[in-house]
Amino acid sequence: MITKTIIRPYKGTDQWEADVFMLVNGKEVRRRWRSPMPSKLATERWAREKAKGFLADYNATASRTDQEEEAPPKPAEDLMLRDYAVRWIDEYVIANRHSTATVEGRQKCLKTHLLPLLGDMRIDQIGPVEYQKIRQARKGLDVNSVNKICDQLTTMLNVAVEWKLINAAPKVKRLKAEQKEMAVLTPEEGEKLVDTALEFGAKFHLAALFGVDGGLRNSEIIGVRWSDINFDRGEIVVQNRIWNGQEGPPKGKRNRRIPLTSRLSAALLAFPRTARHVFVTYKGTFIKTNQTLPKWFAPIWAKAQIPRGIHTLRHTFATDALDAGVSLRTVQTLLGHASIVTTERYLHSRKAQHAEAIVTLEHARQQRNWRKPGEDYPTA
Repeated sequence: MITKTIIRPYKGTDQWEADVFMLVNGKEVRRRWRSPMPSKLATERWAREKAKGFLADYNATASRTDQEEEAPPKPAEDLMLRDYAVRWIDEYVIANRHSTATVEGRQKCLKTHLLPLLGDMRIDQIGPVEYQKIRQARKGLDVNSVNKICDQLTTMLNVAVEWKLINAAPKVKRLKAEQKEMAVLTPEEGEKLVDTALEFGAKFHLAALFGVDGGLRNSEIIGVRWSDINFDRGEIVVQNRIWNGQEGPPKGKRNRRIPLTSRLSAALLAFPRTARHVFVTYKGTFIKTNQTLPKWFAPIWAKAQIPRGIHTLRHTFATDALDAGVSLRTVQTLLGHASIVTTERYLHSRKAQHAEAIVTLEHARQQRNWRKPGEDYPTA
C-alpha cells in the first residue's frame, strides 16, 4: 500500500524525483526514483504505477521465499554415504581450504573406518544405531579415536542438512574419555636432553632448544625459516609448518610470537645460514618428512635415558612455564591452542612437587599446639 508520495526537483537538473513511502507487511518501505516525465503531475502518476509494480514484485518474491523456507528438503533416497563422501571432501573440506593435514585425516577416516562400516548405507538412514555400530566395531581403539570418527560422521550429516539432502542429523553424545597424564621431562631431564643433543652436533642442539625453550611442534621446527626470526625484537614468528612435504600455516592457522631465550638466540646466531629454512637436507632443500626429527633424536634419547617423543619437548616447555608462575592464558597463547581447555591438561604437578607438598603439610602439623591427653584445649 502506498502511504505517501513526494514529488520534488531532481538535484542540479530540470527533471523530477519521486519519493514514495509504502507499507509492506506492517513495515514502511521507502524508494526514490528519478522520473522520465516532463511535468510534476505526470511524474506523480508515473510514480504510482512504478510503486504498484514494485509492490507486486516484492510480494511475489516474498511468497516464493516463504514457500522455499516452508518446503521440507527432499530426502536423499538414493544417496549412499560412499557417494556423498566424495562430494563432501571436494565441496566442503577442500572448498573451505582446510589444511593439508586435515584433508588427509578426513580422507583416512573415511577410507579406514566410515566407508567400510557404513559406505553402502543411505545417508538419510544413518541414526544412533549406526553410531553404536562404529563404537562396537572399533572398541579396540582409544576412546578419543572413536570420538573423532563419530565426530566426522556428525559433521558430514550436519553439512547434508545444510545442503538440504536430509531432514535432520542424529544427536549422539560422545564417549567420556579417560584423562591420561601426558609425558613430560623433569627440569633435570630437560637439561640433560639439551646437553646430550649438543654432544651430537649444533643442529641437534638447536632442534632441542626449539622444543624445550620455544614449545614448537615437530612440523613447526622443520618449517622454521630465517625470515621468521627477528633478532632485534628477540622473537620468532611461528607462521609456517611442513606436513608431508607441503608448507602451510601452523595448526589452526594461528600465527604466534615466541620470545627467544638467550641460549636459543645464541644457538641461532652461531648456526650457519645455507638456505631459506633453518633445517635443510644435504641438497639444501627443506625437510619434507616429519620422521626426520624422531630419527635425529633416537640416539639422543637412548644415551640420555629419558622419555622419548618430540611432542614431549613441547609438554616440557608448557609445564616449566606454568611451574614458573606464567599464567594459563599466556601459556595458551605461546602454544597456539584454540581452547584453554587444551592448555589446562598441562596443569599437572611433578612428583617432586607432590612430595614437597606432603613435607610442607607434615611440618605445619608439627608446629601446631596440640593438647596432651587429659588436658583441656588451650585458651587465649
